[in-house]
Amino acid sequence: MGPYGESGKAYIKWCANMAQSLDVGVPWIMCQQNDAPQPMLNTCNGFYCDNFVPNNPNTPKMWTENWTGWFKQWGGKNPHRTTEDVAFSVARFFQRGGTFNNYYMYHGGTNFDRTAGGPYITTSYDYDAPLDEYGNLSQPKYGNLKQLHDVLHSIEKTLTYGNISTIDFGNSASATIFKTEEGSSCFFGNGNENSDATISFQGESYVVPAWSVTILPDCKNEAYNTAKITTQTSMMVKKPNEAEDTPTTLKWSWRPENMDNFLLKGKGESTQTQLFDQKVVTNDQSDYLWYMTTVKFKKRDPFVGKTMSLRINSTAHVLHVFVNGNIIGYQHAENGKFNYVFEKDVKFKSGRNVIALLSITVGLANYGAFFESKPAGITGPIFITGINGDETIVKDLSAHKWSYKTGLNGFDNQLFRTEAMSKWSVENVPFNRTMTWYKATFKSPLGNDPVVVDLMGLGKGTAWVNGNNIGRYWPYHVPRSFLNAEGDNTLVLFEEMGGNLSLVSFQTTRVGSVCANVYEKTIIELSCDRKPISAIKFASFGNPDGNCGSFEKGTCESSKNTADILTQECVGKEKCSIDVSTEKFGAPDCSGAPRRLAMWPDLIKKGKEGGLDAIETYVFWNAHEPTRCQYDFSGKLDLIRFLKTIQDEGLYAVLRIGPYACAEWNYGGFPVWLHNMPGMVFRTTNKAYMDEMQNFTTMIVDMVKKEKLFASQGGPIILAQIENEYGNVMGPYGESGKTYIKWCANMAQSLDVGVPWIMCQQNDAPQPMLNTCNGFYCDNFVPNNPNTPKMWTENWTGWFKQWGGKNPHRTTEDVAFSVARFFQRGGTFNNYYMYHGGTNFDRTAGGPYITTSYDYDAPLDEYGNLSQPKYGHLKQLHDVLHSIEKTLTYGNISTIDFGNSASATIYKTEEGSSCFFGNGNENSDATISFQGESYVVPAWSVTILPDCKNEAYNTAKITTQTSMMVKKPNEAEDTPTTLKWSWRPENMDNFLLKGKGESTQTQLFDQKVVTNDQSDYLWYMTTVKFKKRDPFVGKTMSLRINSTAHVLHVFVNGNIIGYQHAENGKFNYVFEKDVKFKSGRNVIALLSITVGLANYGAFFESKPAGITGPIFITGINGDETIVKDLSAHKWSYKTGLNGFDNQLFRTEAMSKWSVENVPFNRTMTWYKATFKSPLGNDPVVVDLMGLGKGTAWVNGNNIGRYWPYHVPRSFLNAEGDNTLVLFEEMGGNLSLVSFQTTRVGSVCANVYEKTIIELSCDRKPISAIKFASFGNPDGNCGSFEKGTCESSKNTADILTQECVGKEKCSIDVSTEKFGAPDCSGAPRRLAVEAIC
Repeated sequence: MGPYGESGKAYIKWCANMAQSLDVGVPWIMCQQNDAPQPMLNTCNGFYCDNFVPNNPNTPKMWTENWTGWFKQWGGKNPHRTTEDVAFSVARFFQRGGTFNNYYMYHGGTNFDRTAGGPYITTSYDYDAPLDEYGNLSQPKYGNLKQLHDVLHSIEKTLTYGNISTIDFGNSASATIFKTEEGSSCFFGNGNENSDATISFQGESYVVPAWSVTILPDCKNEAYNTAKITTQTSMMVKKPNEAEDTPTTLKWSWRPENMDNFLLKGKGESTQTQLFDQKVVTNDQSDYLWYMTTVKFKKRDPFVGKTMSLRINSTAHVLHVFVNGNIIGYQHAENGKFNYVFEKDVKFKSGRNVIALLSITVGLANYGAFFESKPAGITGPIFITGINGDETIVKDLSAHKWSYKTGLNGFDNQLFRTEAMSKWSVENVPFNRTMTWYKATFKSPLGNDPVVVDLMGLGKGTAWVNGNNIGRYWPYHVPRSFLNAEGDNTLVLFEEMGGNLSLVSFQTTRVGSVCANVYEKTIIELSCDRKPISAIKFASFGNPDGNCGSFEKGTCESSKNTADILTQECVGKEKCSIDVSTEKFGAPDCSGAPRRLAMWPDLIKKGKEGGLDAIETYVFWNAHEPTRCQYDFSGKLDLIRFLKTIQDEGLYAVLRIGPYACAEWNYGGFPVWLHNMPGMVFRTTNKAYMDEMQNFTTMIVDMVKKEKLFASQGGPIILAQIENEYGNVMGPYGESGKTYIKWCANMAQSLDVGVPWIMCQQNDAPQPMLNTCNGFYCDNFVPNNPNTPKMWTENWTGWFKQWGGKNPHRTTEDVAFSVARFFQRGGTFNNYYMYHGGTNFDRTAGGPYITTSYDYDAPLDEYGNLSQPKYGHLKQLHDVLHSIEKTLTYGNISTIDFGNSASATIYKTEEGSSCFFGNGNENSDATISFQGESYVVPAWSVTILPDCKNEAYNTAKITTQTSMMVKKPNEAEDTPTTLKWSWRPENMDNFLLKGKGESTQTQLFDQKVVTNDQSDYLWYMTTVKFKKRDPFVGKTMSLRINSTAHVLHVFVNGNIIGYQHAENGKFNYVFEKDVKFKSGRNVIALLSITVGLANYGAFFESKPAGITGPIFITGINGDETIVKDLSAHKWSYKTGLNGFDNQLFRTEAMSKWSVENVPFNRTMTWYKATFKSPLGNDPVVVDLMGLGKGTAWVNGNNIGRYWPYHVPRSFLNAEGDNTLVLFEEMGGNLSLVSFQTTRVGSVCANVYEKTIIELSCDRKPISAIKFASFGNPDGNCGSFEKGTCESSKNTADILTQECVGKEKCSIDVSTEKFGAPDCSGAPRRLAVEAIC
């Protein structure tokens, strides 16, 4: 209304008065009209209306449009709103006093004829509604909402007449009680998206999952929760038309659209000397309008026959341009950008030239202020420009005499009518022909399932069935009321762009299978929508994994045959009701953790022993939702079990949902299917993105809340994070970025998790978000709210590694300095990124080119070993900080600046004081005088004095051991360094020789679009034909490929002609090689490989990967050069490799392997070997040195892309054989592959006297003292030497007696123990190296 100003206000009053004067006897409503005049009832439209308040307190709270999904636009993805979210919005609305909820849409249906708006709104108006486009039940949405409606109806009287009271439990949790004399009904709402809420009410405790509402009709027993789906999921299938003998083949006749009057004569219905908007001329009687004019050139005109430019400023949604009967080009407006310029070169003849422009609309605008005035058609100007020598001529045709014709002749002659008498030809039916009519007859499909005509393969046009216009293309719903049940039916198509009729078919759509995945103590109903259940494909009662269509048995399983029970109860029936209980299915023992979680308890325990209070974790969206709406929280992805393992160790947790993670994880944690949704842009005010992000975030919160894991519920989670480091990249997003971050904050806060939300690297984080710091140093960070704590979410203990790069290293002293300095300057929370980085198993490494190892130089190394001295030195720091925790929390702070970057910070309470002496000078020590004492603080260090007198810790003085790791051969094998190999080649014949893939397109696509990130590998294949007499046959030509593939292999006619990989950071490159083509058909096969998708930066999701072209073949014959652009050729695509499809990596794979003549240095080859599990419990490594590039599996577990690998012992069989499978792309030397264990080989210390040093071999006994000296020893760990002064006592003997045979020993470095060597006043040190 805003742009209409005062006129808008006057208009809305007029509307109200006019409506009221009609005296309809029922109330009038005005939706989204907060100033609706009385007695109009103002109502709400949107995804959520629980916070809506009518403008009159005496009128009901009404919701006229609850958007169950969203509309689709041509070229866009299918929108989706989760069932749980729709149900939550309804229950929350009625909880907060709502009286009327209308679903928009409950059934969207189909925009038949020309009813779809837009522009570019599709014919399908499915809307992700409870009843789908065809009228089928969309399960679980339909069933879950039905259950909600049943419960609401059961308490209708109480909701209508009850007195309302509310209890606020904080953190977005609340109870609403509707009370009458007859009884009460309750709603327990949890608006926190991330955490479950525990509500104590009338002596009972109730867990309300995140972002959900529980309804208790009697305020005691839960009848319904919006997040708990106990209805089936239906998977729809399309079936061929069984009424036809050949259901996928239609017999066609055809005729061209007669355009001669327009193209050659320029003859229309009316003439004007100006260009009109299309709506003015057509009155919307047709999508089509011809604009025609003539241009005359004299015979001697210098421009006759020469190239000129025709430039048309257009707002036509689609524009076809013809000159003298020949089409010179076509263009369509990009969605949202309807003003564009069409420009093409053209040659005019002498005399009269006819320019004919066919303007096409694809739905008129239907929303926005003054939308009626948005232009459509060709409003100009239109120019012809020519150059002759230094002369330029410009003809403005805008004011020429223009002839107009609405519609096309075929429409005027009603060729779409069944009884149309026009002549149709059955001879030489052309494919890919523009402006063509096609007709076919077909039998009505049997049964009563909804009918679909699949027009895949066609371009753009309109379809009719028995004279009924079923709309603009794509796959169509055909109501059975349009069909003749007996006899023939007629399909007529008008095809504008050209297409392949062979793919057109009639089908029926129906429920193909139904699924449920519910907890015990639930009653679930299965129904095939009026069709009998024919079989039970899968059934498991225990902890099954997977999703509908891909369920697998978990680690525990009922001893009863679940499938047999369900077969007996359900098969043959249209519906069956199942009581999910142990009485029916037995009681499997599901107490044990899945095997793959074996490392978690040990790592978390080591974290606690290292002085940690909390564990942070990301939640990787692409791991948990690899396919849209199909979730995986099994095995190593069991987020709840991980959080409970943290809780079991007595630690807190920080849940960084994001859901953008970065983390050098593939695609930053985003699923690629998200990128492939229509109109998708990540991390901005893009509705499709925000809906999906909110859905996932809500689901995670719901899960966690359900298990009572937020601190507000008594759980371990004390903080939750929304978004991640957005402030670092926000600039390019402009105002949309600012709006987006506010939306994130509001969305997160609405989830009511009961703990604070954080936003890292977000200086403008909206309240009450807590902005936090990430980096190597955060001591100077200042929160944007003086009342919020100073928090550090990522203290980078090292850095990630990239293929071909060096191992990053950050010194122990520097990490410790950064932490102490942060707490000295008021910090309250420090998280190490990483404390344990681990391994990027499978394809999780991002990049491109991030290594499989994610060691990160962390305190716990990749294998889970203590990385000393970093682990120990930080443990000592944590112990000191814990000892003064109360003083740091409650003390008054004062600071003394000593100059030259030296300072003292004093925390003082009534009970005492604690001090930090900091020296930020990198080059010189500082001497600080404080309270009559003098203290030397080494350069770039912090000293902590818990009592402000005695130094307890200095960040630069390492008094913990250094551990030197070694790799040991596999002692379980007789020949531990030699594996026995079998092999088989990757079968590529279909691709290399036939160019045969899974799908075909006449363009080159980004790899992400085709693969959906299901594989690193994508084949691009095309054929090029040369005639026998072609002068280029057998001659050298150049094949030039513009590529963004990380790795590219190029084959011609089965032979590899070259390979190239992108340099790190330069992912746009050109592959060019000479090649000879034969006469006839030549197959070009390109294997594009990604090595981790981009994971950081503004709009990183749009960084290309794969082969986006152009691709040229260039040949020279004498003075003639021919260039073939293959970019728009027919390209065949195949995702993945055959060996992956056939799962050669599985231990039980039945494929044939050869043990004869095992080849080395062979590309595209599979290798397999068996080995014994190494003895003991040291971490296991498979060293793949000598190999090229590829992937490795152990016992079917993908351990990632090459190089030396961590192999978790949980992947190994402790008894019997284990299987290693390799897929080698580049070729390598297998003889160097070996299994090893990694462990502490020796430990060292080099510390000053008056120190206590602990030596430990990490649960292994110390076997010997290799070196020991007390005095002024030289050198480093592994190469110590005695110095110029040395104790008279035998230091090695003392340490042998105290340490050898023990797992750890504690040594007081003092002259009392080791003697007092004369070192001329220099400080004395102990250097020791112990063998483990």
